[in-house]
Amino acid sequence: VDIDKAIAFYEKAVAIKQIVAYSNLGEIYSNDKYGKKDIALSLDYYNRGVELGDKYSLNALGEIYQKGEIIEQDITKAVELYKQAAKQNFMYSQFNLAEIYEKGTGGIEINREEAIKLYQASAKQKHEPAIDALKRLGVK
Repeated sequence: VDIDKAIAFYEKAVAIKQIVAYSNLGEIYSNDKYGKKDIALSLDYYNRGVELGDKYSLNALGEIYQKGEIIEQDITKAVELYKQAAKQNFMYSQFNLAEIYEKGTGGIEINREEAIKLYQASAKQKHEPAIDALKRLGVK
């Protein structure tokens, strides 16, 4: 993959507000995998994707806030972002949110019932970790 060509392609797509391009550029700049790491630029693209309601950007930024490795951890913000993507039936955000509710991550109130609903929604989309979580919880 010629990463510079990919970046140029995605930047053209961003110019015409093709939503998926924001999260792709956010990913490219988020780590050293492509030799283009630029956290500020990554966050900018993810935030711009979030403004357009891009479920991939919502989930990615949620993970960034949840982990707190490159910016200050903010579980409440992560939950807010995951909820927006989960409303779009995005299985990864449904799963991430379910885990937070199940474990009470970051002081979020444990809500087993909501966690199960979210795991079930994710599992319906064949998301293996959600299927495993339901088995672990003894839910069919």
